[in-house]
Amino acid sequence: MSIDRNRVVVEDALCLHCFIPTKRVHHRHFPEVRAECASVAEAAAHLADRLAGYRDGAQGAWHRETIDLAIRDVAEFLDAMSSADRAGGASCPCGPRASDVERTPLPLGRPPLGECAPQGSGKDR
Repeated sequence: MSIDRNRVVVEDALCLHCFIPTKRVHHRHFPEVRAECASVAEAAAHLADRLAGYRDGAQGAWHRETIDLAIRDVAEFLDAMSSADRAGGASCPCGPRASDVERTPLPLGRPPLGECAPQGSGKDR
């Protein structure tokens, strides 16, 4: 079976909390479901989990089947990665997170509503 690695889209991103480069990953059929982590492998694994959660809210059998195919694509993408591809750069202390909408930095470095500041940042709300 040939693997179409273009089904899983990988983008470079920057953590808005700690300013460490991250990887943002989504499936081309579900661009609204994204994951952002320190490495491609970590982001792809988080994306598979997010897609599984997204499947729970699917309205019909056709939609669930399409999501199942996307989850399989992500699993095949992970299996096809070499060990060098799995290694990440600097680890983002903020951990994996959803990246559903494009975010823009807010004044004073505050995270967008609905997101927590990294632990130990000293920012109390």
